[in-house]
Amino acid sequence: MKTSAFLPLAFAAFMSLLIGCSKDDTPTNPTPTNSRLVFSSTRSGNSEVYSSNTDGTGLLQLTNNLASDESPRLSPTGDKIAFNSNRTGRQEVFVMNVDGTNQTQPSTTGAEGFCDWTNDGKIVYSSGPNLYKVNRDGTNLTKIASAPSGKNFTEIVCSPSLPIIAVTSIGGWGYDRTVYLMSTDGSDMRVLLQDAPGATFNGSFTPDGSKLLYAYDVSGHEEGSGKQYDDHLFLINVDGTGNTDISKYKPSSTNDKYPTFTANGSKIIFCNNSNDESAFPDLWTMNLDGSNRTKIVTNGFAPNCR
Repeated sequence: MKTSAFLPLAFAAFMSLLIGCSKDDTPTNPTPTNSRLVFSSTRSGNSEVYSSNTDGTGLLQLTNNLASDESPRLSPTGDKIAFNSNRTGRQEVFVMNVDGTNQTQPSTTGAEGFCDWTNDGKIVYSSGPNLYKVNRDGTNLTKIASAPSGKNFTEIVCSPSLPIIAVTSIGGWGYDRTVYLMSTDGSDMRVLLQDAPGATFNGSFTPDGSKLLYAYDVSGHEEGSGKQYDDHLFLINVDGTGNTDISKYKPSSTNDKYPTFTANGSKIIFCNNSNDESAFPDLWTMNLDGSNRTKIVTNGFAPNCR
């Protein structure tokens, strides 16, 4: 797989700049929790947002809606969760307290891709080819970037410690996927992971913002259905060097996807499922070298920790 190599002086300048700058919405379990893992699950019949401890215990359902509530992301301070929902008839970003109460809608433009929180507590989300930033209460909505011609932005992850965003663009062909880095104001956009045969999926920054964890289908397979055969998790430096496969203990005929680091960076939580997609993914945890793979949640997707 090809990756871009940044010029050392240019990258140093970039990092220096960044461092300087019927069912209803009533939650079924409104008791506050200090859980630091949130994720989506279809265990109740449709996609809802849940939280748990990072070992999978203490499970709480936070949304209860006939629509699909998906892809939750914890705020930097851990007091709010942003997520995507189509409860208005189209995908928008919603925000709620960590116990599921006080659900509000800060976005108004549509939000087809993932959302995430910048390190200073703003929400970034995608709508078609545009990338927006907005305050948690919906004020100061600003378009900060546009995707290359003919492409849309989709998966977004923000560094928890630096003003950096990693965002995936996708073309008309579902495998046409490129990951860009940019600052949280949309400037300095540059390629980190160039489009390659097979699918690439965004993941999570290390707590210090120096590396990005992502998924890539090493089989290089491409077909009209969008199927993936052998997704592995990789860890790459944000200067494009040091690309390392950490899914060496992954069972065959399965896919590892959508990883997140635990808050202290000592473990990785991720999705794994059979590549025939006969069941919803489960959540697993493993060490940074890929060892000690342990299932912690049955039926879980798009995990996030703070």
